[in-house]
Amino acid sequence: MFKAKYSFNECLRMIQSGRGGRKKLENNTYMSLNQYTGFVDIKLHGHSIIQIRPDNSFIVSHCGWQTKTTKDRINTYTNLGIYQRKHVWYIKDDLEFQSNSTYLGANTSYGTASEQVINEFLSQSETQEFKSNRFNLVDQFDSFVTGQES
Repeated sequence: MFKAKYSFNECLRMIQSGRGGRKKLENNTYMSLNQYTGFVDIKLHGHSIIQIRPDNSFIVSHCGWQTKTTKDRINTYTNLGIYQRKHVWYIKDDLEFQSNSTYLGANTSYGTASEQVINEFLSQSETQEFKSNRFNLVDQFDSFVTGQES
């Protein structure tokens, strides 16, 4: 089973310990909460290469940059084991890598812990942009969890 290095809840705690609503992970690599999707983004040079969902599933994209650094960051923060052969990326099981693919995490069930952590994070956020979108984001998250439009 494929999984991200950090769970969604761990990511939110790490972001809280950072500055300005994001946490620096490595050179040019930051983690932040996407206020529109409710997912945690891991960005390289401003491009979202990994999005971790509240159920710990994740979306991976090279964002058009099939570089050694992009591959390294994806491999550092997931267990996909991406490698390259003849300019084509593969996942460790010899599956051809598909950018913008979704992988199921270890915990695919939703729970109140994730909702509680998101609400705490949003209520403590210092930026006005987060505060103004707080209720919209919580509604989106609730709709996503329940599968019903609000």
